[in-house]
Amino acid sequence: MMTQKQQILSHQQQHYTSERSQQANNKYSASSNQKSSHNYSTRNGNEIDYNGNVNQPIEDLFDFKIEEAPPRPPLPGDVVAPPPRPPPPPQSAGCLKHSDNGQDETDVFRGQNKGAILLAAKDLHEEVCNWSSKDNDIIAAAKKVALLMARLSELVQEDGASKKELISVAVKIAEISDEVTALAMTLAHHCTDKRMKTNLLNACERIPTIGTQLKILSTVKATMLGSNPSEDTEATEMLVLNAQNLMLSVKQTVMAAEAASIKIRTEAGIKFYWVRQQPWYQY
Repeated sequence: MMTQKQQILSHQQQHYTSERSQQANNKYSASSNQKSSHNYSTRNGNEIDYNGNVNQPIEDLFDFKIEEAPPRPPLPGDVVAPPPRPPPPPQSAGCLKHSDNGQDETDVFRGQNKGAILLAAKDLHEEVCNWSSKDNDIIAAAKKVALLMARLSELVQEDGASKKELISVAVKIAEISDEVTALAMTLAHHCTDKRMKTNLLNACERIPTIGTQLKILSTVKATMLGSNPSEDTEATEMLVLNAQNLMLSVKQTVMAAEAASIKIRTEAGIKFYWVRQQPWYQY
């Protein structure tokens, strides 16, 4: 049996052991709560939790400065409209300003007459006006043909037109067309490129035949003026078709001559200067 002294010592030892165990438990729970509820701070100001994840404080997420937008520019005052485009300058010396009868070339194609003959003449005139007629006889002659054909168109559709003038204009067209043919054939004779030479000859060789037909058809048309309407209409249709073919042949001749001029020897003595006209909006 334990003595009274031993009982007192055993009781003190149990009390000490239980107290130490309770202190250890309290210390462990306190350290666990501290690890789970508090983070370790880093040098950057961020915190590392117990699991090793880096968390940025919520306060830092909203700690930034919003740059103010630049001030709105003032509203413009009265908007000044751009100056109007200047009128086209007068045509250069390379492009004739007036036709043979003194009428402005632009007015020749602005009339109320919009027949097929006039449209064909206008197409040729626009093509030749791309080039300067200075030192280029082909362009000068082709332009005269276009202006005379425009006059012929007026006479065909004009009531009470002069028969004599109608025939006279057709004869002039045929004569100037022959000049275009002669110039083109001279150019083709000195062209060194066979393909260009053939194209030029094929285009210009049709002109004399069509010009002769124009003189005949214009004479027939003149005799039909004021006569049977059905016969007059048939003569007009034939004249219109002939005029369209003539304008097309002269236009093709001009285009082929421009291409063939590249293959002309300098010692040949043939000089056709193909200088493209500057558009009026580039002056």
